[in-house]
Amino acid sequence: MSVRRALLLNLVSALTFPAGALIAYAVSRHFEVAWLVLFGAGNFIYIAASDLVPEIKLLTSFRASVTHFSFFALGLALTLGIAWGFRGI
Repeated sequence: MSVRRALLLNLVSALTFPAGALIAYAVSRHFEVAWLVLFGAGNFIYIAASDLVPEIKLLTSFRASVTHFSFFALGLALTLGIAWGFRGI
């Protein structure tokens, strides 16, 4: 595949994001779409579990492993804090 074709296909696939956002916004006036947040979060968890975690397991340095785990734990803590903040707890 040529570079030009790859960039064009990447642009076309990237345009699905604003198109989906506009469709979700239009539909949200008539239907409950809060479940879409869960769907998006599930996609990110899948990406992390299937692609990023195996790469981290290849690290041989203990310090690098601790650093990666620390940032992972910080991300989980921030996510939990944001979720609690939106619930008013």
